[in-house]
Amino acid sequence: MNNEKALTVGIIGLGNIGQEVARQLLAAGKGKVRWILDRTPEKQKKSEIINEITKTQDEAPKIITSVEELANVEEVHFVIEATGDIDAVNFLRKIREVWNKRVTFVTANKAAVAKNMREYFSDNMDVRMEASVAGGLPIIRSLSEHISADKFLGLVAILNGTTNYILERLSEDDFNEKDQYNEALADAVISGYAEPTGKGDVDGLDSGNKLLILARIAYGKEIDSNEVLRSDIVRGINAEEDCFDRIRYCDFWYARHSLRHTIKLIALTCPAFDEQQSKEPFFLVHTMLVPFNSKIAKITGIDNYVTVRSEHLGYIDLQGKGAGPQPTACAVLADVYGGTISNSTLQKAGEKSTVQSSKEIYFGRWMVRACCYDKPGVLAALFNSLHQFGIGIDEVFQIQRDDKDFRKCKDLLGIPRDIRDWESIVPFAFTTTGIDLYTLRSALKKVFSEALNCKKEDCFFPKVRHLFAMYPILINATTEGEPKINGKDDAHGNAIIERKRFFNMEPRPYPSVLCK
Repeated sequence: MNNEKALTVGIIGLGNIGQEVARQLLAAGKGKVRWILDRTPEKQKKSEIINEITKTQDEAPKIITSVEELANVEEVHFVIEATGDIDAVNFLRKIREVWNKRVTFVTANKAAVAKNMREYFSDNMDVRMEASVAGGLPIIRSLSEHISADKFLGLVAILNGTTNYILERLSEDDFNEKDQYNEALADAVISGYAEPTGKGDVDGLDSGNKLLILARIAYGKEIDSNEVLRSDIVRGINAEEDCFDRIRYCDFWYARHSLRHTIKLIALTCPAFDEQQSKEPFFLVHTMLVPFNSKIAKITGIDNYVTVRSEHLGYIDLQGKGAGPQPTACAVLADVYGGTISNSTLQKAGEKSTVQSSKEIYFGRWMVRACCYDKPGVLAALFNSLHQFGIGIDEVFQIQRDDKDFRKCKDLLGIPRDIRDWESIVPFAFTTTGIDLYTLRSALKKVFSEALNCKKEDCFFPKVRHLFAMYPILINATTEGEPKINGKDDAHGNAIIERKRFFNMEPRPYPSVLCK
């Protein structure tokens, strides 16, 4: 390596990502690590990589432990921030103070960018952030450069490789009576796909932050993170709250055997279709049912997948590894070696935009999983309560008592652990006709409240904290072969929605039109 011509780099954060960035940089022979900012550089793995850096470049990097010490280190070509700290914008502020605009700032920190995106691009400093969304996929560059000249029509994506890996494990037919969820999460942590607790992954906030970043670029508007990252809009795979349960094996059973679907954690956004309707975009991060033969159902392991639709380009698909140090570090170094993304594109967020409420997020169908006591009239009572909210019932599914799956551990069936007479409990699921997110949540909460307040002898449902789980069905995902609905196709082979099947009203923002 010609040290005189080599790029000089400072690294903030020496966790899994920072270590891998250093390894790939040194292996490529294109740069030198001049300094490292890390609060705990004495840890064994960090000490090992520091020794490796020193040996490879014949020069030890300077080690600092606080942002204030940035004033005392050498100016470099690139500062790479890989901390995961939600307040990492403080590093950027200090760099602007010390070196003005001469240093290129590269970040993989989606939480910090989502929270402070406007500040990251508040001046003409070169800031690059491809690695903050979808690992090594060039989605930010695609949106900021290729889609910027076209009319953005929507985005549907799997943005978290960790949860995709866990969901794949949960869906396996050979699911045993062990706590497969925690096993899968632990394996993801050991493999470096997830942080030590995995909380940001499984609660959906990681996907929510990434979706927010992409949306700001796609819409060219400032969008308040507090409006998007709400618990009713962003819901992960382990979300438990009053009334609503986390995902379980039985949800895959119902999806697979009854509907020929699987379950993915989907992030989507779409602008309004009609000027007479709401002009604000809608957002949703939720576990959703997708058809087996759709492209998005086939995304396995830690892969991410993004499909973007625009008026003239149609669908643009990107797929690749979206979790782990290697693909993320690769994206970081692509920002180092490649050209800058136009700041003007990323700064378009001057115009503020609100988002649609959960009352406006409309889906054609939902699948709802529940359990009840085995007595006459229970389904009639449930469906009558839902009917009062304008919710129609499409189909009902039940695991039969002679089915081998019924004899498995009650936890796998979604039957609450604290039910002693659980053999008298009947697990079931049903699908609704078209309804919005807010109405369905409100209706199920009302049923739940009535169940808690009724007399024991009149109780149809067990008095437990978590009774229901619900999943929107992402219909009209383009399948292999000829995607037809009612025998109709458009000129591009995209299935045409016949909305009258689901609701008698003018077209509203509707996620199914986005998907391939």
